[in-house]
Amino acid sequence: MAISIGWSDNLRNKRLKLLAELWKGLRSKEQLWRQKLRISWLKEGDKNTKFFHLAANGRKRGNFISNLVSDGILCSEPSLVRKGVFDFFSYHYKNVEWERPKIRGLGVQHFSMADSEALEVQFSEEEFWTALSACDGNKTSGPDGFNLNFIRKI
Repeated sequence: MAISIGWSDNLRNKRLKLLAELWKGLRSKEQLWRQKLRISWLKEGDKNTKFFHLAANGRKRGNFISNLVSDGILCSEPSLVRKGVFDFFSYHYKNVEWERPKIRGLGVQHFSMADSEALEVQFSEEEFWTALSACDGNKTSGPDGFNLNFIRKI
């Protein structure tokens, strides 16, 4: 009877499948905790809490570029990393040819002169208030900081 040493193909495949399931479970658990933290942040607000600092530092770590390969050379010095990022984007935006979108063939209807002139006619105050009352007032505020519900109450 021969004794086999090492992992059989069946055992190796089973191990890989179990490891994949483990990582999937760990990732889903991590996502759950992230969502719970986000919810608590929304409830508690942006106070200088432990959660706020953990979230900010985690985001900073995730966005941090410690090193990169530029022109085949690994750069880890901050000034070289900054230069590599700048060079990449400046090269990209200078050398990419942009094709402007074309309107031909979309079946766009043309206005007659009478319709065009009707669009430029001054509207009455009554039309303004009718249109304003038809809008949902609970939307994001405008540049002045007031939403439509505030303006309606005036």
